[in-house]
Amino acid sequence: MLKGKGYGCVNLAEIGLSLGCISGEEADIDCLRDRMAPSQYRIIEGHYAHLMNCSHVIILERSTEDLRKVYESRGYNLEKAEDNIEAQDSGTIYSEALDILPSTRIFTIRNSDGMDQLLRDVTKIIDNLNFSQHKS
Repeated sequence: MLKGKGYGCVNLAEIGLSLGCISGEEADIDCLRDRMAPSQYRIIEGHYAHLMNCSHVIILERSTEDLRKVYESRGYNLEKAEDNIEAQDSGTIYSEALDILPSTRIFTIRNSDGMDQLLRDVTKIIDNLNFSQHKS
């Protein structure tokens, strides 16, 4: 979604595959941290991007009902879907990001008003952080 607006954004799973840090459905976070050059990527997106060496984190949240629908449409197994829902609902993602960054560098956006509004909210944060100068 950000690529279409001119922001250099890469998918962490694709990076992980290219670096040999993903086996099957499991990502080796330590491998990713060791092999990724932080300055090489301006904006990364992915389920575990908040665990990377980064300057800021934007966490996207959805209602539990919406998440279940998304995971079902993607063919996730029930256990994986429930684990992801629990991680969001318990604040695990925010807490893990807080272990790496101060709270002033972590942003949470509730994705309840559709993709257009979500894109506006995300790009507003990015532009306010002066990442706009790094648009491609």
